[in-house]
Amino acid sequence: MKTKTLLFLALAALSLTTACHKAAHEVPNITLTVDPGRKIFLSFAGKTDTTSIRIQCGKLDTSFVIGKKRTPARYFIADAEKMTIHGEVAAFNCSTNGGGITAIDCSRDTMLRSLECHDNALTELNVGGCSGLRILECYSNRLTTLDVTRCPALERLNCSDNLLTALDLSKCPKLEMIACINNGLTKLDVTMCSKLSVLYCYRNKLTELQLRGCAWLTELSCGKNYLPNLDFSGCNSLRTAYCCDNDFSYAATEELYRSLPDRTGEDEPGHIFILNEDALPPGRTGAGNEGIATQKHWEVLWCRGDW
Repeated sequence: MKTKTLLFLALAALSLTTACHKAAHEVPNITLTVDPGRKIFLSFAGKTDTTSIRIQCGKLDTSFVIGKKRTPARYFIADAEKMTIHGEVAAFNCSTNGGGITAIDCSRDTMLRSLECHDNALTELNVGGCSGLRILECYSNRLTTLDVTRCPALERLNCSDNLLTALDLSKCPKLEMIACINNGLTKLDVTMCSKLSVLYCYRNKLTELQLRGCAWLTELSCGKNYLPNLDFSGCNSLRTAYCCDNDFSYAATEELYRSLPDRTGEDEPGHIFILNEDALPPGRTGAGNEGIATQKHWEVLWCRGDW
C-alpha cells in the first residue's frame, strides 16, 4: 500500500511539473472574434527584433518575423470566426476594421504594452492579464463594460464613444490621460490616479466626479453632465477647466470657486469656462460671484463649443 501511495505521489508531482513547464513556455496570444470573409487589417511590434508571429484563422495559417518597430498595416482574410495571433506582441493595432472585429481577448499576452483597437464593433474586450499595458485606445466601439483593474501600468486610456455606465480606475495609479467622452457614466472617481494630468469626461450622465487631491491635473473637461457640485481641493496644477452645462446652483459655484487653486503670482491666469447665458437673467453679464475666482487669478469665461 505504501509503495502504491508513493508511486501515486510521484506521478502527481511529475504531472504538475509538466503542466507548470508547459504553462511557463506557452506562447502568448491574442484572439479576435471576426467576421469570416472580411479583410482584417493588423499592425504589430514585437518584444525583440526577431519576434516570431503566427496567425491562425480557419485555413489561414501564416508565420513571419517582426521587430520592435511597428509594421505597416497589412490585411489577413478571415476564414473562421476566431483569429489567433501567437507571439510576443508588444504593440498591437487592429483599429478601423469596422464590423470586422467584434471581440478581443488579450488576457494571455503579458508582453503587451500598447493596444489600439478603436473604430471597430467591439462588444467585448478582455485585457485582464495585461499587467504591463501602458496605452489603451478603444474608443468608438460598442463596449458596455471595460475592466482595467488588472492593468496597473496603464498611463493613457481613451474609451470615448462607447456605452459604458461604470469605470473603475482605482487600480490604475499611473494614468496620466483619461478620455471617456460620450458614454453613460454616472459616477467617476480618479482620486487614486495620482499622476493624472488631463481628464476629458464630457457628455456623460455624471452626477458625481471625485478628483480631490489630483495634484498634477492641469486640464479638465466635464461639460454636458448633471454635476451638482465640484471640488478642486488639492488640484494645485489646474490651469483650465471646462465645466459648462451642468447643474451647479449659485451656492455650488461659490464653493467651486473657493476650491480653485490660488494662481496669484503666476504669469498666466487660470481659465474656467462655466458661465451659461441661458441660465442668467436678461441683462446680466455674470452670476455675481465670479470675484471669488478672479481674486485667485482666474478668468471666468463663457461656455463655448462642445466642452
